[in-house]
Amino acid sequence: LRMLLQKSCVQSPGAVQRLQSSDPEENMATTNFVRKIITDSMQNLEGEAPRETRPIRWELGACWVQHLQNQTSEKADGKKSDETKDVPTVKGLGKQFGQLKEIKKKSDDKSGKSASTKDSTSPNTNDAHSDNTASTKEDKEAILQKALTEAAFQRLKESETGLHAKSPDELIEMAYKYYDDTALPKLVADFGSLELSPVDGRTLTDFMHTRGLQMRSLGQVVELSDKLPHIQSLCIHEMVVRAFKHIVRAVIAAVDDINDMAQSVASCLNILLGPFPEENNDGKCGEDHNLRQKWLEVFLMKRFGLAWKDEYSLDLRKYAILRGLCHKGRA
Repeated sequence: LRMLLQKSCVQSPGAVQRLQSSDPEENMATTNFVRKIITDSMQNLEGEAPRETRPIRWELGACWVQHLQNQTSEKADGKKSDETKDVPTVKGLGKQFGQLKEIKKKSDDKSGKSASTKDSTSPNTNDAHSDNTASTKEDKEAILQKALTEAAFQRLKESETGLHAKSPDELIEMAYKYYDDTALPKLVADFGSLELSPVDGRTLTDFMHTRGLQMRSLGQVVELSDKLPHIQSLCIHEMVVRAFKHIVRAVIAAVDDINDMAQSVASCLNILLGPFPEENNDGKCGEDHNLRQKWLEVFLMKRFGLAWKDEYSLDLRKYAILRGLCHKGRA
């Protein structure tokens, strides 16, 4: 449900004048209230166990199947091109060269038949191994057939990717490998080639979700885009916005009296977007900055796997962060 923060002030006329004349920094009650929420959040994050499972978006599966199909088609095209290569003509042979080719082909066929005859006379160990492999493949297919509808399994089989013959555990492992080794580097490569050009957090989120990539991977995107400073800056701002949104929502949820909502949100924003120590020599500003910075470092490491660097602070733009918070609030 949405509401205006000023709604409660309309009910009591004196509250408007009191809110306008009051300085958020002087209201120690709401400021300490926000500080306590940030401190508690940091303690919870530090004691949080690492996630054992990684969620997979359905878009990732679609992109993965398309990637495998492209690889299959490229291999098929490569074989066709090798077979259709022009054979260099040898001067002096003329038509006889074609007869030599036929003779060579017949001799190759005979050698292949003799090899197959030898293989047939060998022990049956290979046959037993192939039987075991076939039975294992059938068992894996049976597991997927139970998990999927008949139409879905048939589409997967007709995709010619071989995924229908894999067990669920193998599919999950292969999906993670595709995610880390192919999907994320390809996203960064497309950013570098300007095939994708995110301009804000919204477009960045859309580009990643379209490819089935989680926003938790923004830390990996920052590491991969070391030669793309504009992409790094955009990813860092998006992570900071999502981190600050976490605190703003916690403050809103913890307010008991609706009349204190506006003042609590204002105090929260003053702490999150307040002056840095180099901007103000006030000791309280420095204390809030240290608390905010320490919590931010813990949050980004836990949620995005990003180790904070001091150079990131130099590129932070408060208006961009505030704009991102407003967009997240409307979403």
